[in-house]
Amino acid sequence: MKTKPIIVVTLAIVVLIAFITNPKKSDHADRILNHVFEKTVSEDNEISLLIDGMFTGFARGALEKRIIVNNYYLFSTSTITSERTGKTIQPTVGFFGQVFIVTSDEKWENFSKVE
Repeated sequence: MKTKPIIVVTLAIVVLIAFITNPKKSDHADRILNHVFEKTVSEDNEISLLIDGMFTGFARGALEKRIIVNNYYLFSTSTITSERTGKTIQPTVGFFGQVFIVTSDEKWENFSKVE
């Protein structure tokens, strides 16, 4: 039986795919912006869609300056520190080309509150 080499090769292929598809800083920024817009803008308002388009470019640039992506080669996490409040959150984790929001809505709300 040659199951051990098959398992090792399969594991090596999965690790290689994880390494190649590890999300970039821009992927984390896009996912965070999408999450923020989902929470703040109603989909019914046509004007909000126009504002979204204009605001997205500005917000994306500002967010990319503040976001720190920790690259662990097989996956990555992001950290954002607010200059206004001094608070830090770790909103996303990314692996296999996908970025997921891992911060609760309560932590998002507390992140923006000035104490």
